[in-house]
Amino acid sequence: MQANGASLVVELKTVRDLSAVVVTESSPVAFWPFQKNDVIVRINTQQISRPSDILFVWRTGAPSSFEFEVLRGGTRMVFTGTAAEFPGLALPPTPEPPPPPPPPTP
Repeated sequence: MQANGASLVVELKTVRDLSAVVVTESSPVAFWPFQKNDVIVRINTQQISRPSDILFVWRTGAPSSFEFEVLRGGTRMVFTGTAAEFPGLALPPTPEPPPPPPPPTP
């Protein structure tokens, strides 16, 4: 996700033999609630199992505050955040590209 020069990059990686969404970039510091190498487990009640799940949370009526569960340095952490604390939370999600056109019919 990118907006106003800030970026949050997450990737699906294997962590302890499980697929997990891992933060690979979070800049500028304190703009997002995540740090590099955080494994995002849950945002509010939504389990995060693929990067698109994060956009789903933003698109489905993002509340004024969020609850995050992450694995940071092997420790499970739950914390809350608001747009006042993390400006990235107030940004609209990066739109997904449009679907490709259907193939031509013979």
